[in-house]
Order: sequence, then structure tokens, then C-alpha cells
Amino acid sequence: MCPMFMEVVEMNQEQLVRSIEQQLDNLQSINQMSFDYWLTELCDENDELIAEKCSEQVLSQLEQEVYDYD
Repeated sequence: MCPMFMEVVEMNQEQLVRSIEQQLDNLQSINQMSFDYWLTELCDENDELIAEKCSEQVLSQLEQEVYDYD
């Protein structure tokens, strides 16, 4: 029997930013307070995401919050 390997997929920065934007949209519709917090953490004064602040860890946290609140 062949061992099974979990494929690790790394996102490029553009994919990561798009995924975070999607999770923020999801979060906005279910928990405005949490959305506001993440906006202040990840965005500039024009509410544009700061790419340098986007990471897979942030995406994971956002996904978890959306899951928890949904």
C-alpha cells in the first residue's frame, strides 16, 4: 500500500489577499464588531488591505472566526 501524502499548497500574495478579502466580506455579514477589528488591523486609512499584513496565519484566523460566528 502506498503511503498517502497531504499536498501542501502555498498561496501567492495575490491569492492570499483575495482570500482574506473574501473572508472579511463573509465576516462583515455575520459579525460587524469582529469585521471592524480586522479592518483596523489589516487596512490603511482608505480601507485598502495592506499586503504586508496579510499572511496565511491571518487567513486561518479569519476563516476560524467566520466558521465560529456562522
